[in-house]
Amino acid sequence: MAEKLKIHSRTLNDLKREEYSISLDCLKKICKMAALAMPDDVEIRDPFWYSIKGARKGGLAMIKKYEGIVGDPKYRKMKWYQWWEKIGKHRKNMVVGMTKDVTLPLLSADLAEFTGVMLGDGGIPKSQVIISTNSKDDREYGYFVRDLIDLSLNKICYENYRF
Repeated sequence: MAEKLKIHSRTLNDLKREEYSISLDCLKKICKMAALAMPDDVEIRDPFWYSIKGARKGGLAMIKKYEGIVGDPKYRKMKWYQWWEKIGKHRKNMVVGMTKDVTLPLLSADLAEFTGVMLGDGGIPKSQVIISTNSKDDREYGYFVRDLIDLSLNKICYENYRF
């Protein structure tokens, strides 16, 4: 059904769980597929109707997190430095200044291939690795990359070369 609606299967599951509102386009397609009339009580909202609600929640979260210190960036920075000197740098669970073990992969054709994939189709933002492929034209290549990553992860997990 997701393919017919031209949406992702996760989106369809989210719609079933009422996590999101359904788009008018999807609703029309479902009504057409099921040979049903459009419901009378459909509420059509403006695009980005939720942004005001989200902005309010975000603002309230910032006020709670920073104890009402929002607005002036210089003042906020000054208050952060005060917090850091008094509390932050003395915390034992902080990761600042801590080192992690690094697993060195063995030099191999698979590593060279993965490096090429990352340079050509990949990226490494803050907390993840992203590899972009075309789901239609690069389907086989996508499977190859997936298997290459699975193979590499298995090797890394079982061969603990550390320095």
